[in-house]
Amino acid sequence: MKNQLVFLGILFSFAISQKLNFRINEFDDSEIIQKSENISYLSSLWLADQISIVPNNNKLIIKLGYSTFLGKINNLNWVLPNFNIAFKLTDNLFISGKFYGFHLENDIPQINGTGLQYLFGNDYTWVFSYQKNALNGLTDFRLVSSTYILEKNLPLSFGDLFFSAASNSYQQKNYYSSSVISNEFDGDINFIGIKILIPIKNIKFGAFANINQRHSFFQLSLLKSFF
Repeated sequence: MKNQLVFLGILFSFAISQKLNFRINEFDDSEIIQKSENISYLSSLWLADQISIVPNNNKLIIKLGYSTFLGKINNLNWVLPNFNIAFKLTDNLFISGKFYGFHLENDIPQINGTGLQYLFGNDYTWVFSYQKNALNGLTDFRLVSSTYILEKNLPLSFGDLFFSAASNSYQQKNYYSSSVISNEFDGDINFIGIKILIPIKNIKFGAFANINQRHSFFQLSLLKSFF
């Protein structure tokens, strides 16, 4: 019970402490194209996050964490929340999802999406996943992101090490009216990932990086299995 209370307390702090700004209407015409595309790119990379699964007898897995990027976006060092769930359908098939929201000064971002994760290979140390997520509740745009990930688990004496390769595509619809940016545009992202999970009692502590030639994405997380 104590571990569950600690987990819920961290979940509450996660819900009330965010530092980011998705607004694109703050830029003038000379920079709005580059800035808006950069925000879209980073948002889609953030949505591509998934739970890394180590097979066990539990049916429900919950992960929460914080992510950040190198460099400033909208003059802020973005700190983004992550909240993922996965539910076991069979020994090697999980359905995953993201369903959460939070408050900013000018927006109420809402993240929702679902996906499948298929485990295969010896001891189920390979995972192929697909997920589709949407970022809603923003004043200036809406974004939908689709991601394919192939991940390899290398068990260690003190935890689990994961390597992954991924392909992400996104489509954005702009609500902000401007003479220099289109109402809709899309993009593609390829990246590699490295993650480590270390169990301490009933909670796993994780550190994660998604890396590509344009941006690097870093995350610290907690993972808890139930039932």
